[in-house]
Amino acid sequence: MLIMRKMLKKIVLLCFALNLFFVVYAGTFFNIVPPQYTQNYQAAILDKIQRLSDVQEPKIILIGNSSVSFGIDSEMIEHEFGMPVVNLGLHAGLGNKFLERMVLGNISEGDIVIVAHTDYSDNGEIEQPDLAWITIENYGELWKLLDIREWLQILPALPNYIWQSTFLYVSGRGNRISEEEYRRDMFNQYGDVASEREKRIFEVEDGMIKVPEVGMQCMYRLNALNSYCAERNAVMLIAAYPIAAGEYTPDKQKYVSFQRKLIEHAECEVISDFTDYFIGYEYFYDTYYHLTNNGAEIRTERLIKDIRNWNQRVNFIDD
Repeated sequence: MLIMRKMLKKIVLLCFALNLFFVVYAGTFFNIVPPQYTQNYQAAILDKIQRLSDVQEPKIILIGNSSVSFGIDSEMIEHEFGMPVVNLGLHAGLGNKFLERMVLGNISEGDIVIVAHTDYSDNGEIEQPDLAWITIENYGELWKLLDIREWLQILPALPNYIWQSTFLYVSGRGNRISEEEYRRDMFNQYGDVASEREKRIFEVEDGMIKVPEVGMQCMYRLNALNSYCAERNAVMLIAAYPIAAGEYTPDKQKYVSFQRKLIEHAECEVISDFTDYFIGYEYFYDTYYHLTNNGAEIRTERLIKDIRNWNQRVNFIDD
């Protein structure tokens, strides 16, 4: 028994020493090694949040994953309603909760916050912890977007991020503008992906396109965000995402059922008919969520129509 106690004590001390070493090492790393991913797709979050902070007048804010960044022409919306537009669309791997929290602290009176998720059944987790680290790096303003639960989710991926960043820093390979398409400089001033996407470069397969689900944890979180907006004399709306329509797309009636459930549990208004957002496969680019340039124009026209119809009823936007 005494031997086991001594062994247990040694294990506890070893774990404590390892954790202390890691904390000291990580602290030293963040003070020495600067961000190494400032030119990649994820780094666009810095420009998006900066624009969100800079625009002080009433604005239209778009929340969602890459179906928003690859599927909106913000200039068209701005021209139609005379309001600045901020496109916060980013990678789905960060999770809906993270994408929603990007607006916190920057909602003002007269703002219109439009959520366009592709699914409403998430449990608030960050799906790709490694992606989260190359997004937040050592930017304190981005660290504030994470709560304790999310920190626990991404901490196991920290050693890999530290190793990769240290290698990039020492080798001088960090912060290079990539030859690949997914880069920070592919976004325009609004936060839209502005690259040339003329035709489809992927094939839709059977079972690929699924009808979204509605989960209570997601809806509770969105309703809390709706209250947050209302307290600041802003309004939150839910709009549809582009649905690739063709041979392998589920029947429209299934989307009608999904929308009914969404409306039932959402405390904000759902301004779109999701079946209006069925868009042919030929208008999708490299995934069944990313639109070509023409596809983005079609989707934006339908969103403008939804906003216009909503505003005619509530008169929120001054003519």
